[in-house]
Amino acid sequence: MGWCKLPGGDWEPGWTSEGCAAAGGVYSETGPGSDGVCFLSTILTRSLSQTILDLGRTYQVAVTFRDEILASSAVRKRMITIYYKHNPTMQSIALRDHLLVAESINTWMSVLQFVTATTIVARRNSDASGEYSEVRFNKGLHDRVVQLLNRFGANSKDKQFQVALKEVNEELSRYVDLTPGEALKTLRRKGRRSSQQRKKH
Repeated sequence: MGWCKLPGGDWEPGWTSEGCAAAGGVYSETGPGSDGVCFLSTILTRSLSQTILDLGRTYQVAVTFRDEILASSAVRKRMITIYYKHNPTMQSIALRDHLLVAESINTWMSVLQFVTATTIVARRNSDASGEYSEVRFNKGLHDRVVQLLNRFGANSKDKQFQVALKEVNEELSRYVDLTPGEALKTLRRKGRRSSQQRKKH
């Protein structure tokens, strides 16, 4: 794992060379400069207050996505249940690994544009979302989220946690390279199928 500088952005930790390339970024094993330790120290200290501020601004987006999109069908509610059930495990792991915390923050910020666009399209309840057609959950973003989840999994021997991560990874794979509107259609189709299957039983 190394560093990636996305177009118009800062250097971020927690990337593979393949994921960085897919996202259109510049990859480095240690970050710019010859002193990787000093570079890491600078990254972790120079922007803590800005990072906290930025995270605060994204809180409502996360709540809206959870309540208006994920909570609207059984399949999506399952993802919420997994999150709350295993959140204590993830917190415990993160507390022992500050770089994992940084990677988690940066991963969330990298998918924020897609999540925000998806909530806007969902609120419009329309497929007329041409202004967001260029926003996609591309392979680079998908791989980055999966890599983060796998890092959490590698730090736990909890079998239920491992099964849950596998389920989330499988669900994420259904949305690779989709626009917000396309992702919503996929979510809604899955929701209808689950409802029909329950009625049969």
